[in-house]
Amino acid sequence: MNNINYKMVHCYTVPQVAILLKVKKTYVYDLINSNQLPAIRLSERRYRISEQALMEFLKGKSEWMENTDNVIHAPVRG
Repeated sequence: MNNINYKMVHCYTVPQVAILLKVKKTYVYDLINSNQLPAIRLSERRYRISEQALMEFLKGKSEWMENTDNVIHAPVRG
């Protein structure tokens, strides 16, 4: 008998990731197609993004933002 342990992985759809990141779906597809955001392709038009892949992507972006040369500071209105 096969003793494989399967771990359930939480995955997001492209529209769900777009909502979480507050961006358009086309931007999420661009991230996937440019290999910046790993995704599982289920069919020609269906992708799933694992929670881990999304967290790694965001972690990379937060490290990029820690370099103050990359941050654009908006003026504060008061």
